[in-house]
Amino acid sequence: MNQKIAIVGAGMAGLMVARNLTDCGHSVVVFEKARGPGGRMSTRRQEEYAFDHGAQYFTCRDQRFSDQVEVWREEGIVAEWASPIQVLRSGQLSTTQEERERYVGVPRMSSIARRLSQDLELVTKTRVGEVIRDEKRGIPWEIRSESGDRLGHFDAVIVATPAPQAVPLLAAVPDFAQIASGVSMEPCHATMVSFDSELEVDFGGAFVHDSILAWVARNSTKPNRPVAESWVLHSQSEWSAKQSEGNPEKVSAEMLQAFSEALGHPLPEVLFQSSHRWLLARSEKPLGEGFLWNSASRLGVCGDWLHGDRVEGAFLSGLELTEAIQQSLG
Repeated sequence: MNQKIAIVGAGMAGLMVARNLTDCGHSVVVFEKARGPGGRMSTRRQEEYAFDHGAQYFTCRDQRFSDQVEVWREEGIVAEWASPIQVLRSGQLSTTQEERERYVGVPRMSSIARRLSQDLELVTKTRVGEVIRDEKRGIPWEIRSESGDRLGHFDAVIVATPAPQAVPLLAAVPDFAQIASGVSMEPCHATMVSFDSELEVDFGGAFVHDSILAWVARNSTKPNRPVAESWVLHSQSEWSAKQSEGNPEKVSAEMLQAFSEALGHPLPEVLFQSSHRWLLARSEKPLGEGFLWNSASRLGVCGDWLHGDRVEGAFLSGLELTEAIQQSLG
């Protein structure tokens, strides 16, 4: 039986649910506060530059995700990122222990979200403020925006946002709200920078130790990227938490100085730089629930914070919730 289903959040988890339920014949509407889908699998484009400023890559541990990645590879929207990944500490490099293949979306990380959202009813630049039970009118749920606008009535609702943003939307199912309220998420600053000449390094990405930086990546080493010497720098969460009121230019300058110190030599001239603060970048301690689904009220929750803090976890959370919904709805 066709059901009208609302999904709040167009990251990997929400899009997996939306894609699968739509393919099963349900009427799905996805609400997203940003300008486009993808969540933390986003790409920032500026003139001739492009930066994967959120998720940097993903690996496969679960066979279900491996099978999907292979499909995406055949479709040409995913490729292996074969450039060396190392550990960087005060100018000294060492190899990582991770031997799994690393994958990225092509020509940008956001390509996966674009593919999943193809032909979906996607309502962007819309912040959902309330998810209200409305059984008296014969329809279980009503969605309203933060400004109080009525966005529609639905038979089921899926909340696919970071845990702190999910809490107020789960008020109608207190057990779910309590679970979400117990999840702490950490911030991260991303500085995007392009230089006028190549850095003399032989790695594509590096985990940084003993620094305010946690990670650096040469975006131009990823497949099908612009050739400009472009880098993404991610901060340590503890440092980022102290920069809540920090000036973006000051944040970028400090992160670039830390990059120079980590490399052990000065940086080339900067042609472009910008920073972005991911307020809810990752879960401090991801839960092992997988997903949440209340078949009586037809309210579900999914996201990487429920299934391990990885792109794969978001995918599996959405996939497993879809299976539970299909079994419940028949």
